[in-house]
Amino acid sequence: MSERNQGKKVPNGTCLRYFYDVVLPYDGAECLIWPFGKTSDGYGKIDVDGRTTRVSRVLCEKAHGPPPTPTHVAAHSCGKGRSGCVTKRHVRWATHQENEDDKSLHGTRPNGESHWFAKLTAAQVASIRALQGKATQKEIGEMFGVDRSLVGLIHNGKIWNGSDHHG
Repeated sequence: MSERNQGKKVPNGTCLRYFYDVVLPYDGAECLIWPFGKTSDGYGKIDVDGRTTRVSRVLCEKAHGPPPTPTHVAAHSCGKGRSGCVTKRHVRWATHQENEDDKSLHGTRPNGESHWFAKLTAAQVASIRALQGKATQKEIGEMFGVDRSLVGLIHNGKIWNGSDHHG
């Protein structure tokens, strides 16, 4: 199966040749961006042995050996994995939690309204806070179409508290 480069088909083997001829030997400090197909969330992708996988994972295996455990992920120190960075100096094996911590440091972890599980906007959260003590959590939840437990979490500063903003 061929990769796509900005809508144009790329001959079979082109991506693998680029990986071995350009990506793997590259030892620069700047992000090298994958010019071929990308996943829906922006990571470079490549077909290896009939299987499509992230370039960063293949790169991490080639540069640093196999992952310590099957659940380790190829994490980017640059925060540009979703931009297609394939610089071996920027990838390392990390646990899921270490990768999430990196995303928080880089500012690339979705939060607030941009978080994929968000049910509320920042303006709605401000209104929920303003209604504290003026209506029950159940009534407030009904006004905004959320469960009263979510209202309680907001009122108690457990979510949308300025550090994680997940709602």
